[in-house]
Amino acid sequence: MCGEGEDEAGSAHFPSGEGSEEFLEAWLAAAVPRERRARHRRRRAVLPPAVLVTTGAERRERARRVSAWLDRCLHRQGPGRRLAALVPHATLSAADIAAATGPLTVPLAERLGGNLPRRTGRLPLRNHRLALDLVTRLGSPADAAAPGAAPGTPGSPGTPGDPSRPAAAGTRDGAGDPGGTAGAGGAGDPGSAGGAGDPGSAGGAPPLTATALRDHCYDLRCQRGQLLGALRSAGTVPDAVAGGALGTLWRFLAEPLFFRLPRWWWGRHCTRRLVRSQRHGWYARARGLAHGYSSAEFFADALQLSPADQETVLLHALFADLGRATAPVRLSPWRRRRSTRYVFLLELPGALPRDLGARLARPAHREHPAADRATAFLRAYTRAVRDAGCTATLLLAVGHAAAAPDGTTPLAAAARHFGPPRGREPGAFGPLLVTLPAGPGAWPAWGRAPLAVRPREWRLGPAAAASLQATSAGLAAFGLLATLVGHLAPGGEHDCLGGPPPGRSGSAVVPAPEPEPRPVPLQAEYRAAEALIEEQNARAEQAEAQGRVVRTVAYVGTPVSDDWDQERQRSDGAVPELRGIALAQAQLNDEARSDDQKIWLRVELFDAGAHFAGAVEAAREIVRLAEADPEGLIGVVGFAQSWEVTQSAVRILNAAEVPTLATNATADEMQAGTYYHQLAPPSSREAAIVSRFVHEARIVEDGSGGCLPARAAIVVQDPADLYSKSVGDGFTRSFEAEGGTWRTLWHTPPGEGTGAPPRSPDTRIGWESSIHGVAEAVCAQLRNASGTPTVVFWAARSRELGAFLNDFEDSTDCSGDPLTVVGGNELTNAALSGMYRTPGWLRLYHDDHVLPVGESPSAITAEFNARYAAAFGEDDLWRNDGHAALGYDAMQVIAEAANDAYGSTGGRGLNRESVQVVLYGGVHKAGASGVLDYRAGDPVPRNKPLVILRYVDGHSEPVMSCGAFAVNQPPAEHWGPDGAYDCPEEGD
Repeated sequence: MCGEGEDEAGSAHFPSGEGSEEFLEAWLAAAVPRERRARHRRRRAVLPPAVLVTTGAERRERARRVSAWLDRCLHRQGPGRRLAALVPHATLSAADIAAATGPLTVPLAERLGGNLPRRTGRLPLRNHRLALDLVTRLGSPADAAAPGAAPGTPGSPGTPGDPSRPAAAGTRDGAGDPGGTAGAGGAGDPGSAGGAGDPGSAGGAPPLTATALRDHCYDLRCQRGQLLGALRSAGTVPDAVAGGALGTLWRFLAEPLFFRLPRWWWGRHCTRRLVRSQRHGWYARARGLAHGYSSAEFFADALQLSPADQETVLLHALFADLGRATAPVRLSPWRRRRSTRYVFLLELPGALPRDLGARLARPAHREHPAADRATAFLRAYTRAVRDAGCTATLLLAVGHAAAAPDGTTPLAAAARHFGPPRGREPGAFGPLLVTLPAGPGAWPAWGRAPLAVRPREWRLGPAAAASLQATSAGLAAFGLLATLVGHLAPGGEHDCLGGPPPGRSGSAVVPAPEPEPRPVPLQAEYRAAEALIEEQNARAEQAEAQGRVVRTVAYVGTPVSDDWDQERQRSDGAVPELRGIALAQAQLNDEARSDDQKIWLRVELFDAGAHFAGAVEAAREIVRLAEADPEGLIGVVGFAQSWEVTQSAVRILNAAEVPTLATNATADEMQAGTYYHQLAPPSSREAAIVSRFVHEARIVEDGSGGCLPARAAIVVQDPADLYSKSVGDGFTRSFEAEGGTWRTLWHTPPGEGTGAPPRSPDTRIGWESSIHGVAEAVCAQLRNASGTPTVVFWAARSRELGAFLNDFEDSTDCSGDPLTVVGGNELTNAALSGMYRTPGWLRLYHDDHVLPVGESPSAITAEFNARYAAAFGEDDLWRNDGHAALGYDAMQVIAEAANDAYGSTGGRGLNRESVQVVLYGGVHKAGASGVLDYRAGDPVPRNKPLVILRYVDGHSEPVMSCGAFAVNQPPAEHWGPDGAYDCPEEGD
């Protein structure tokens, strides 16, 4: 807790005054976040450092008192007046910084390891230890690494690189020699760094090479690790036989196996983890390297580290360790206990200059070496925490100055610095300079009362909790064994997820009635939605004439015409999507009418033609409009389908720097650049969820009245269709990773594609030129897979499915055989519009982006459904169609960004660029289609909902739902009977 001031002179204290309480509460809340679930740690913001500045006559003493008081906030009184850490932290006083001779990250990491709360476990810092080994070796003479023994020698004196002979000049890690030496000085050898940056080349000592640096680090790793140390000892030639034939045999057999091979593997492992990994390659991010470096190139690059680079590398290594330590893992007692941030407190030595903010953005001056070291560290920390995206740390520095530095912020306005990114200026990421009150009334003789913010304390250590957890899991496994056996054994109709097929009673099949599609005047409904938008545009123009701020949003969609295929238009979602945009525009303009801090929106429609054939020309027209009116047009919504032509269109918009929010386009390949954002989850996420569903859900009839999970899949895919190719390929990858087998049938409808059958080297992929051929091939493969539960994943467009089902029933040998078909979101539109019948032999499942009306836990979704029903009727054909909610949410997101940009710029500078800054920085809000959680730089919302439904007799019932549906409730993470199965993690 933050303790009261001490009685003796120089007591710890924090000033009182306006904003003091708010600042302290915000700082402590940032140190101890109150997420309801561990996985919500991923939503934390990256926090730049803050610098508190004291002024006045006693400014130096006040800075010391503030630093001591803040340090007391992170402790509680233990037995015998001993202070126990409440959160993991490290504090450096002004004397500590002045006495430091190397990177400040080193003492910070040392203090951090010694200030951990009780029963939270040891803090693993393997990346920092490796970086420290590198930096320590670079900062010492070449012959001082190990007195009496060169680095890399396995347990006895020798030369670097080989335990039995000197390293040959010019050798390096080569193909065919996993234990070979590297970088001794040959031409083109990345290890031959004997020039600038090589501290080992001074004083006549042999130059430090990449090989020697690697061997030094490996030697230290062997000293810390029992396994590697034992292998190194096993590879050492005993002194008793070193000169004989046995020693020679040992040298040729044991050393390559027990010394060279582990050393080579360790070097490759470090390189993969630090450089080559796209996810964990922190060294590559710190140095701006490509993710393809070899082991020799990595250690050669490390030779060139300057002192400033060393600080940056150490910080990135520490951030990688702390980020991994706090990453939520559901079953890890150690990580469950690391829920707080790691707090760093610095007391800056020397007086802070007036131009401190400017100095943090340029090379340090030399008036005060210790102060310059601290300034350089703050600059390096700011850049490193931003580049690493580390959300696990919180740095607060305290300094003193004769006069407040330029650009300081009053204490009352500084609390939002510790909040979400939208609380800061768009694009701003740098140290916050805060001036503390200087008046005598802010520094009374008595101390402040303690604050009541505390982290959770644990009764058991992580090892004891892990043992208890394992014991409980074992007992639960025994208790569920009978139930598991019952699930594996063939059962009755109730075992089929979603119930028996329609019309099936026992083993008899009764034909189910075929639903009649309800006639809908499509063109009239589309024109009515257009009229709603025109009405709102007129309101916006009237508001603009009265001096209100109005901006334009372009909508790119495919219109409806009586001359085109009516069934296809019923299912493509054009009408409900335009309705959702109209409802959102009306609501947003109503809010702007009563709130001067919000803008009015005008929607301009751009016709992309049938099946988005004219999307490229529509994009070019939007670009011309944007260039003619830079302030007026702030973004684009639409693009409900993933085609190559829509992919080209969004690339044009991205090149022109026009923010674009795609509504229902899901193909991962649509993510064309930083100006592209989408509402629906990507095809990779959809494929992972569907794959998990078919592999675990009992949906394939087994012939005895029950069902089994699928172990094989037949994928029907159009290779000329961007959506079909993306979701089909994603499904095969995920299903194979789940342990299933698959075969793919390629089919392109007549009149589409190039006409020539595509070729694939994969023998599991075949080609059929007609839908009848697809039906025959599916039947043949089902017969060949007899005994293996097999599902058909329909990755093609919905218009072909009806013809396939008819041919499968009427023209194949499988007529009447049970068939399970699972389709993507493309089938949802057709199913809801009544295009399919469900005979007794068919089980049809499809996924959607929203739950049926009345089943979502979100109040925002319920409000949207009520608005939609009031405008278009309770029995509207598309009321359960996700297109309306996604169109509505697209307008809400772009309006949120525009209003934030408008408020942050004080009503000035509202344009596409300021809107993009907010979108790219992250948006978090509740939407009609679920939680819209855009992380900084991510084009897709995190954990966006996806629902799988079973279609029966003209209506669909949900059987699986995953994702975040409401902001006030945890995401849906389990599905199936009694929540027996887990939803795939984001990124699986």
